[in-house]
Amino acid sequence: MNREEVRKLSSGLCAAICLPSGNPLPVSIIDVARGDLRILTDRPLRFGTRTNIVFFCRDLTNTTPNTGIVHWCRPADGGWELGLFLNAPIPESMVSNSWWELRDSIRYPCQWQGWMLEADGTNRRPITITDYSLGGMRFECRWRLPLGARIHISQSPHPSVPAVVPGRVERLISYGGYGCFLPREGGRFLPGMFNASQSLHMESPFVDGLKIRSSLLPQMIEKLPTGGFEVS
Repeated sequence: MNREEVRKLSSGLCAAICLPSGNPLPVSIIDVARGDLRILTDRPLRFGTRTNIVFFCRDLTNTTPNTGIVHWCRPADGGWELGLFLNAPIPESMVSNSWWELRDSIRYPCQWQGWMLEADGTNRRPITITDYSLGGMRFECRWRLPLGARIHISQSPHPSVPAVVPGRVERLISYGGYGCFLPREGGRFLPGMFNASQSLHMESPFVDGLKIRSSLLPQMIEKLPTGGFEVS
């Protein structure tokens, strides 16, 4: 991960994150959007892992709890990068000075073989999904598609497996490459369709001496609301 990839908001938004077991994660925010979060931490987490999050400002004057679901994980320099879909959007009050800086969503690179069912429902054509976000995806296919084409995405070529994620082709990226809008945050469903077998998972850190900015984490653990999650 290059320094240039780390986006810092003028609001100084920070996050304290714990697993349901109460184990805190040392984290550095790489990117943040209204409904998802990309972080650097010291261990891989399995797809579907639920995390408990407290967002806070650097002066600790404003805090808000949230929940994040791990949907993307890959090794990186200094640890592991994770993508978390949030249970609720980050409150505007937390980032009122930099709301305009927030992305609508974060794109996550992938390489998934899927199948596209066109509106007429007659054929399933193979596609390669190259990245995804809460509300969209990019894919490649060998067939020319018109802008505005309505499609459905499936993880299987077999008609018995339903194509449950609808989409609309909105732009031509390159020859054979398309940008697709996924209504109703359809991107939430893609990792589960293509990535559910991911098993790499560590409840405890295994990278010794990992140095991530987490000096405020102990303070935030003490400020977590009663009745939330327990920290041992």
